Amino acid sequence: RQYRFITSNHKFREYFEKTHGFVPVRGYDQLAHLKGTVYHEKWRNLYNKALGGIYFSEELAMEFNGQQEYFQYAFTPIIANNEVEGITIYGIETTQQKINEQRIDEMAQLQKAILDNAGYAVIVTDQNYNIKIFNRAAERILGYRADEVLETKSYEHFTDKDERVTLAKKFSEELGFIVPM
Repeated sequence: RQYRFITSNHKFREYFEKTHGFVPVRGYDQLAHLKGTVYHEKWRNLYNKALGGIYFSEELAMEFNGQQEYFQYAFTPIIANNEVEGITIYGIETTQQKINEQRIDEMAQLQKAILDNAGYAVIVTDQNYNIKIFNRAAERILGYRADEVLETKSYEHFTDKDERVTLAKKFSEELGFIVPM
């Protein structure tokens, strides 16, 4: 099979030149510059999959000039007269998005570690009183396991039903709107 370059937009050519040091011209073998690299076989397989008539997308991590960069590619076969004539590849650079996702994951892990090791009970609910966070100290102090109370109404576990009815009625009268029990 031949993996010949036909055309691209200006942004691709600009980025390709920045990362590879040259601009591909019509007829250029797309895999030639990858020979001897870890990417050659991967890209050959991706091209062959698309040339087999399969539409798909793929996230790839590649290193350029010592920097790890991430890309999302969509591969689309070009079909004419029931035969695959070529493929189009649409790609976007997603490095910053990937970095942001990694930072969010790190912050979430740190937050979980802090909550799990706090010496006091932490219970967080959403606006509908559904328990979203129930840390280890809350389990120890209140005697419930997190999996027993997560996604349930907080008031079901921590208040008496008759008391809830009385307080809901009292607060509804005081505030002028119905307070759910």
